[in-house]
Amino acid sequence: HDDDDTWDSSIQEGYAGNWFFESIERLPAVIITDLPYLLSRIALNSSILKLQGPTVGVGRYEATVVFTAILCAFLTTPFDVVRTRILIDSSTTSRGSQPVP
Repeated sequence: HDDDDTWDSSIQEGYAGNWFFESIERLPAVIITDLPYLLSRIALNSSILKLQGPTVGVGRYEATVVFTAILCAFLTTPFDVVRTRILIDSSTTSRGSQPVP
């Protein structure tokens, strides 16, 4: 019976419960750090495809898309690092000094 009380109190303290509200709180940081990747990928992909002309084969189109994705991911890696640090910091501060499960 004591185990049930411990489990109930841990849910009330937020160990298993508030993941939805915590994720909503972190959503602006995720969106802001994803925007540079998405915008650069759209702009670079459309620019390269315009330079290639209207008749691009499937293989060349696929190579262009893959190259654009790799380049944009490489250029925006610092934003991913910032996002990860924000998410880790906010999860440890919301739970105190306890590790994230």
